[in-house]
Amino acid sequence: MLLIYVTVHIPVFRLNSYLLWIHLPIIPPWFLQNGWIMTLYMGLWSGRMWDAHLQDPTPPYIEVVFHGADEVPLFGWLAVPPQAQATIIGTYGITGTLENQWFLQILGRKAYAQGYAVVLFDWRAHGKTAQLSPVLTSDGLYEGEDFVHIAEQALQKGCPDPFWLAGYSLGGQLALWGVQAAQTMGMEITDAIAGAAVICPNLDANRSLRYLVQHP
Repeated sequence: MLLIYVTVHIPVFRLNSYLLWIHLPIIPPWFLQNGWIMTLYMGLWSGRMWDAHLQDPTPPYIEVVFHGADEVPLFGWLAVPPQAQATIIGTYGITGTLENQWFLQILGRKAYAQGYAVVLFDWRAHGKTAQLSPVLTSDGLYEGEDFVHIAEQALQKGCPDPFWLAGYSLGGQLALWGVQAAQTMGMEITDAIAGAAVICPNLDANRSLRYLVQHP
């Protein structure tokens, strides 16, 4: 299993089947180098303007109801481009829905444009999944298994392997739980799950658990 914590990697060229990379730090414009200002910018500006600056169109998603651990229904979007090379399965952080999580929608657009099948889903107690089932979140106890079950069902629906699990913030933590679950569940899909790509994963479960208990 390969775990990717996002940094900037620029591919240069391939030599004897080895891809060489230049590793560069992410350096924002000077006015965004303050963390507080960057947070305000992302919350007040980027969330409203991202669509106007993105050239990749929305993938032709179809709505799918997957079934996770203990057969809990999970609402998702699925899109498979012609000659897809792999599949990305992703979800968002501690709050939100598929309709309003623009950061996840950007991932879906860019992944599809690069030839990846895309599966995005509302995790437990969120979005349309909350309308399908009264089951509450478990802070990763079952959400990791949900990722694995979704991968298995996505394969049956025409999504090619390998599968990459993706998420950010608490969703990143859930994706990491998915990688761990894949190694212990003993399902045939295990070998098809290549790893996870996560951004700012929440690794302090106690803090998120307190929030989830207070906001069921």
